Amino acid sequence: MNAVLQAPPGFTYLWNPGGATTQSITINNPTIGTTYTCVLTAPNGCSATLSTVLDQTEINADFNPVIDNCTYNVNFYDSSTVNQGTIGTWMWDFGDGSSTAEQSPFHTFPGPGTYNVHLDVTSTAGNCPADTTIQITINPIPNANAGTDSSVCSQTYQLQATPSLGTGTWTYTGPGTATISDDNVPNPNVTVDIDGVYSFIWTEDNGSGCVSADTVLITFNEMPTANAGPDQTLCLLNTTMAAIPSVGTGTWTVTGPGTILFGNVNLPTTTVTASVEGQYIFTWTEVNSTCTSSDSVTVTFTQMPVANAGTDINVCQLNTTLAAIATVGTGTWTQTSGNGTINFTNINAPLSGISTTTTQGVYVLTWTEDNGNDCVSSDQVQVTLIQTPVANAGTDAPLCLLTYNLNATPSVGTGTWTSVPATATFSPNEHAPNANATVPGNNVYTFTWTEDNTNGCIDSDAVVITFTQMPTANAGPDINICQLDTNLAAIPSVGTGTWTVSGPGILNIALPNSETSAVGTLTQGVYNLTWTEDNGNGCIDSDNMILTLTNQPVANAGARDSVCSLMYQLQGIASYGTGTWSQLDGTGFSSFTNQNFSASNVTTTFYG
Repeated sequence: MNAVLQAPPGFTYLWNPGGATTQSITINNPTIGTTYTCVLTAPNGCSATLSTVLDQTEINADFNPVIDNCTYNVNFYDSSTVNQGTIGTWMWDFGDGSSTAEQSPFHTFPGPGTYNVHLDVTSTAGNCPADTTIQITINPIPNANAGTDSSVCSQTYQLQATPSLGTGTWTYTGPGTATISDDNVPNPNVTVDIDGVYSFIWTEDNGSGCVSADTVLITFNEMPTANAGPDQTLCLLNTTMAAIPSVGTGTWTVTGPGTILFGNVNLPTTTVTASVEGQYIFTWTEVNSTCTSSDSVTVTFTQMPVANAGTDINVCQLNTTLAAIATVGTGTWTQTSGNGTINFTNINAPLSGISTTTTQGVYVLTWTEDNGNDCVSSDQVQVTLIQTPVANAGTDAPLCLLTYNLNATPSVGTGTWTSVPATATFSPNEHAPNANATVPGNNVYTFTWTEDNTNGCIDSDAVVITFTQMPTANAGPDINICQLDTNLAAIPSVGTGTWTVSGPGILNIALPNSETSAVGTLTQGVYNLTWTEDNGNGCIDSDNMILTLTNQPVANAGARDSVCSLMYQLQGIASYGTGTWSQLDGTGFSSFTNQNFSASNVTTTFYG
């Protein structure tokens, strides 16, 4: 046995006994109870003496293991003792290939089994060693495994715990009641009454107070029952879907000839609009967690025609061309009403020509567009076919009148006479084709016969009538005057008047065209004068008058005379005509030998 004494560093040393000058000395076979001193001298000369008495160190290695029965963990508590100084070092060997120099270590063994745990200790006084070995047993521990979390589309599930050791028991928490077919078997059937997330706990007890538990989460989901609704056949490019939701989130998908615009792809009654008509397959898929159900519905979109028969037609003929605006499908024309029969050139053409050979009037025609699938639209147009009048006002005519019997040939509709100038009057009225037209004076009138068959169907024809007033010649009264000249006295009417004459001599007419022309002759007598008025256009009238021109006698009874007798030869100077003597006054009675002789003798009964 040896003992080693060691002084502090940084000094010079002197040991006693022995006289050694080293910092430490080794004493072989020391004697218990011997005192050793050491003088320490510092570099500055100061010194101090240390002393110690040799004593035997007694050291005992020991420890207490505390085993956790529910784990492989062991707490080792050092209980080694030494009679002087302290325990300076510890070295543990756990028997499983691992070690540590801690005083009281915590150690986890790799598994159950028996392990020889060895402890080596040394003292600080004398570096004295000691060791001990204790055998410990690590019991198996339960390791509960309730299985993996799962989500099921049912209210029944078979649990799948993996047993380790001991007795296992199932418990649960959840939103409803779970019925477990056998609480102590690892794989019982469980049925819940309410969907939701349930925690199932599998607890294993190894009988030595060690319990292990594990939880598995089972999500019970109601299985959706997708119902996409009934098939639809539409006369539209849009509709409202009619899925009947069950549980979870529904989503629409679609296949078809075009694209579909969804109002809300997750709404069972979403609106949908197709880009083109055709048959589309819509699938309504409901997802309730991991539970999925789908149903499909067929929707046939057929664009609804919007029939447009065009605007109403009003024509002055018995034929025209229709003007429907085609949309989709097949269009067909039919006659809905009208007094006659409409003939179509093509009943399926929106721009079909039509005609009637029967009756003019108002016809209602229907344009019907059929796009299949009972997608039918109709529109009506009113077509007024009015026969165009062919006005015939008659032939032009010159007249020696101011009244004319017009002679239009009527066709259809209402005819009306008008005149230019507008001073003509019509009898019985202006609508009679053979009305009498009266004008106020000579003029050229254009008479227009306008036939209106309603609805603007108008035709006109004109006739030119030249009105020339018929003269009414009036040569004036006969004239019988006692002279060989005078002035005529015709009464003019219209036109140009002209005097012509016949008689016993030459009658000079100063102004042959003047109704009051002066006339004169050298030959008395009876003259026949004609006053002829010509108003043009052959309108001539004449009138005669008798002009008797007789020389005016210039009576000259002679000069006054006085005789001495009751008889006297008168001395009258004869001029023209027949002279006649007569007694104007006197007291007696006169008688003439020839009363008509200018130189007649006169005899009186008394003087005076």
